[in-house]
Amino acid sequence: MPNKSRKRKQSKTKRNKRKLRRSKKKTNKRGGQAQTQLSINYANIGIGGQELGQAAYIKTPKISVSNYAANFIVTMTDPDAPASTWTHYVAVVKPNGGVISEPYKYQPPSPPPKTGIHHYIFNAYPLGTVTDTLKNNKNLPGNEYYTQVLSPFIRNNKPLAEQKEFTVTSS
Repeated sequence: MPNKSRKRKQSKTKRNKRKLRRSKKKTNKRGGQAQTQLSINYANIGIGGQELGQAAYIKTPKISVSNYAANFIVTMTDPDAPASTWTHYVAVVKPNGGVISEPYKYQPPSPPPKTGIHHYIFNAYPLGTVTDTLKNNKNLPGNEYYTQVLSPFIRNNKPLAEQKEFTVTSS
């Protein structure tokens, strides 16, 4: 008759090995390099899905990336706007956070009354993918800028950093 305690030990060892393999898959590495991380701060509040009060987001946020050494483009959009996705900000930024140019100046969130929760999403893109179109259409309203300029840009370019967001509930 087989020894039950020995079987338990073996199965426990196998489970631990499986857990170890799974945890190794969850590393923050992509192709041997650390993954680029986008950092957005409003009034010293780092964002990541929470609701912000108006006093925090009224001024342009501080933006930087880690594990990326070149300048990049950052976009801020509101996909919950009533007409269509609204562009709130497009900027060329240094990795340490200094803004080089703003093809589309910052417009603080101001969701129309009774339109519910709005998600404000940030994405970072490599500067090498910038086209003159991003810079030359800055007089378009936010939803037209998104439809005519940003949407094709986003479709044709992969972000270098994950989306960061915060929410605002309309009154």
